[in-house]
Amino acid sequence: MTTDPTDPLEAARRENQLLRGRVFELERQVRRFGDKGGAPLGATLSEREALLGEAERIAHMGSWVWDVQTNDVLWSDELFRILGYDPAQDRASTEAFFEAVHPDDRDRVRELSARGIASGVSQQVDYRILRADGSVRHVTMNAAFLFDSNGNLTRAVGTVLDVTNQKRAALELKKTADFLTESQHIAKMGSFEQDVTTGEATWSDELFRLLDIDHTSKPCVELFMERLAADDRERIGHLIQRSMSEGRVERSRAKLVHRDGSIRHVDMDAVAVVDDHGRLQAIRGTVSDVTELVELEARFHQSQKMEAVGQLAGGLAHDYNNLLTVILGNAELLYADSPSPELEEIIRASKTATLVTNRLLTFSRHSNPALQDVRLADEVNEARPLIERALGKQVSVVVDDDARPGFVCVDSGQVHQVLLNLALNARDAMPQGGTFRIATHDRTLTAEAATKFQAQPGPYVTLDVADTGVGMDAATLARIFEPFFTTKEAGQGTGLGLAMVFGAMRQVSGFVEASSEPGAGSLFRLWFPAVPPPLEPGADRTRAAQGALRVLLVEDSEPVLRLALAMLTSAGHHVRAVASGEEALERWREEPADVLVTDVVMPQMSGTSLADELRRHDPLLPVLFITGYLPDRVGLATKSRLSAVVMKPFERRELLTALDELVTSRAAVRA
Repeated sequence: MTTDPTDPLEAARRENQLLRGRVFELERQVRRFGDKGGAPLGATLSEREALLGEAERIAHMGSWVWDVQTNDVLWSDELFRILGYDPAQDRASTEAFFEAVHPDDRDRVRELSARGIASGVSQQVDYRILRADGSVRHVTMNAAFLFDSNGNLTRAVGTVLDVTNQKRAALELKKTADFLTESQHIAKMGSFEQDVTTGEATWSDELFRLLDIDHTSKPCVELFMERLAADDRERIGHLIQRSMSEGRVERSRAKLVHRDGSIRHVDMDAVAVVDDHGRLQAIRGTVSDVTELVELEARFHQSQKMEAVGQLAGGLAHDYNNLLTVILGNAELLYADSPSPELEEIIRASKTATLVTNRLLTFSRHSNPALQDVRLADEVNEARPLIERALGKQVSVVVDDDARPGFVCVDSGQVHQVLLNLALNARDAMPQGGTFRIATHDRTLTAEAATKFQAQPGPYVTLDVADTGVGMDAATLARIFEPFFTTKEAGQGTGLGLAMVFGAMRQVSGFVEASSEPGAGSLFRLWFPAVPPPLEPGADRTRAAQGALRVLLVEDSEPVLRLALAMLTSAGHHVRAVASGEEALERWREEPADVLVTDVVMPQMSGTSLADELRRHDPLLPVLFITGYLPDRVGLATKSRLSAVVMKPFERRELLTALDELVTSRAAVRA
């Protein structure tokens, strides 16, 4: 049995139950007045009056008679009670009647009564009664007019029905219906009922809205099927047919196509309604808009995929960087002793290869950006000449920014690289020329939007990069940040440009969103978390050159170990080179060192564990870490004046400068 308060059948059942109660009460009163001698019930006037009085009381209906010519009025006892009077003390009159009518309704009731007397045509009047105790009753009055043989109005008779309980029930029913409608709107969930015997369908208002169908349309299965995406119609049609013929229902998901061409994803769930004999009567269910959930799931899966690819890319880049470190370092050492064009070409090619691996590391968030607080608009202005040269004369560059765009914490070189990658993509999308527009704005990311983009809400500075190129379709747009994905011909693109943009934004806790349509250009909006304006920079610290140092060098890759050994000894340092942390501990016991230079990720004992162990003997031991991973990935996120990091692949000058700065910093700590 249904429990839906808005169901007309449910209302009829409740009314029928009330009528049964009234009949039962009337029968009880009739039996109470029954004649013990077997005379016909109601044979006397007193019995008939008593039965009429009980019937009026049970029905909450009072009766009245009004002599128009004498203005005499007769009320039944129930009418006295309805109007709030006492039949034993109060007197019936037209004045008393109108005095009982609610002041807000009184003039209207007088006017309708006068109109009925003048025309001789009565009509139902709904109004309120205001009792002396302050309670309000809702009533409905009906009347009939009696005329003499000459057509003159002599009397009016009628009834007053107390409908307060019905009014309250209707109001509660309306409140429940409104609550249900509002709840469906908030939840983006519409409801339906499909009668399998008649084929008639009933839809809630929210379902019309979800389907983007006018409320004037007659609901039916065919109209619903028209809104389904073409690739879902056969499957959903089969499910509907099976549910209506067999009563077998199951949850399903499908796509709706609105009139404007937009796609909405919905979940459909239903139950079978059967009669007392188990025969199928109807299918009743809900249709829920889950578009935001589907989009969030897609972003989550994309994020997982990008994370997995990023880990693979980072691992490959790390291995290649070890090889590039050996190639570049040895080429530089050879070139220092005997310069040649061939060595110059090797060095140049190695540095170019380093740029590719750095892009992979940036995408996988394994690179080591030099973060600093900058005004984003200033970085755009610095990069503008480079961008204009990359775009060529056929593309005009327009730069806009807010009057007061905020500061962000970024790697300036990385920002320039991001802009250059976007510019090169835009150039390829505008072969006949066009406009490349860059704008910076202060924006606030709401909590709802932050959840959508898996970011933190709050103040941001956005970098909007737009072009007037050929644009992209939805399928291409969905894959643009995948590494090695490119729409360019073979040999004309690596597919790492936008992947690098994606990774760079993740590194600074930001994100990038893209929008595009074929023929309408593309827009990339990069969201950078805003930071407070930086303090005035202090004076640069001068560094004194260091003399020969006792260096303990630890590296598990033999080629890199030999290269670092050559670089350090070429600067006059005394180096003991070992391939593991355990061997380094043994050498330390033989003779301590002035500085430890160690790889981070090594078998059995990591470089950080080795440093911790040695600092138990020398708390101020300076440690120079060599790694191909992002510092926070290998436990080096915390800055220290006694530690420094050099990223692979490194050059001789970079290694020696870092060592010099570290030892100078240690000297300042000891002082």
